[in-house]
Amino acid sequence: GEKISVSGTLGGSSYYQKFESISGRTTRSSTPNFYNIQYTKDDVIAWTILSEKKTQSLYGTAQFEYNKYLFLDFTARNDLSSTLPINNNSYFYPSATTSFVFSDAFNLKGKVLSFGKLRASWARVGSDTGPYRLESVYNSAGDYNGLPRVFISTSLPAKNLKPELTSSFEFGSDLRFFSNRMGIDFTYYKSTTKN
Repeated sequence: GEKISVSGTLGGSSYYQKFESISGRTTRSSTPNFYNIQYTKDDVIAWTILSEKKTQSLYGTAQFEYNKYLFLDFTARNDLSSTLPINNNSYFYPSATTSFVFSDAFNLKGKVLSFGKLRASWARVGSDTGPYRLESVYNSAGDYNGLPRVFISTSLPAKNLKPELTSSFEFGSDLRFFSNRMGIDFTYYKSTTKN
């Protein structure tokens, strides 16, 4: 309509990350001060690292505008992470934002006040963790007498790990005076993180 505007989006994504490396080292080189595993006098100590992670997401946004002075924005997202336990691997985080241009709504523009806006928002953001924190895993420790060595991690696994959630809210105003020659931008916000 003439005064109301509505828009929105829906989407999804799939994120896959694979990290793989092979490393080697030597302590004695056949060429002085030139350490290269091709020119070693000793056996090469080698190790590999492999990690994989997958996150699938669904998300949506909605924007509402009334008469070009009242605005409402909403977002919602749900992630499914391979790095969290099955009973905690899905986490939802929404947000809501509103702003009100009261100088336009009440026709207050004049010689002193050029523009006046109030705004408020609340949001939650979720986050997972790196791979292989839920179980004890084996790590490569090079070779000994030509045989590969491995050791199990000494860190205790986090069996009941939960997604990290950060909630925040914000209030503020944007005031401009004397044909935008002077302005005051005030913001108060607070964030809290759990898990």
